[in-house]
Amino acid sequence: TVFGVYDHGDYGVVERVGDHLPIPAARQPRQRSWRINAKRTVLAAGAIERPIVFPGNGTPGVMLGGSIRTYLNRYGVLPGREAVVFTSSDDGWATARDLAAAGARVAAIVDARADVDAGLVALAQTIGARVFTGSVVSAASGGRALKQVTVRDASGQNTVITCDLLAVSNGWNPTLHLTSHQNTRPVWDEAIQAFVPGAMPAGLSVAGSAAGHLSLAQALTDGERLGAQAAQDCGF
Repeated sequence: TVFGVYDHGDYGVVERVGDHLPIPAARQPRQRSWRINAKRTVLAAGAIERPIVFPGNGTPGVMLGGSIRTYLNRYGVLPGREAVVFTSSDDGWATARDLAAAGARVAAIVDARADVDAGLVALAQTIGARVFTGSVVSAASGGRALKQVTVRDASGQNTVITCDLLAVSNGWNPTLHLTSHQNTRPVWDEAIQAFVPGAMPAGLSVAGSAAGHLSLAQALTDGERLGAQAAQDCGF
């Protein structure tokens, strides 16, 4: 884990030697500190999904949409069978699509935006999900496991929906902390409603979601271009 960016391409790094092992090797340290000097560095730290806060948001069964997609697409695990998606961006609709493809019933998609792309609404119709636009999930309840959510629309009317899974998606924050370690400041990007890297420390470039380029295609393009440029700058 890189914890510091210093002058002249120096980076502070901690290596976990034994902390993660059930039985650490004899006479080995728990951690080891490294000082790495790099001519060029590519930061590909991704982004952190933002939650949405409401009463009962800590109820088991309330999960970030990106985490649900990881369960589905990386591990082949379906976290629930009766799902509701609460989102403020297009990203939440991708979670609804993947849940339906994995065999879950998507009971409803709740989008805080009043205007939603017609193509997304058509997706909801395809998977049989009710759509609530300009609405929010005002509460989740169920005790030890999620049993229902309350949806409140712009007029204040409440609708109770039975479910055992609530996917929450409120956009993404680029993981840009290391770009600010030499008195450089992030800048606001209105399009993604998040801060993105501003001026870069010398020798450092940022790829993919950490730079605010949130699609897979953008991440792959950034990684290839910046990796090749870094190699070329180092004489390869």
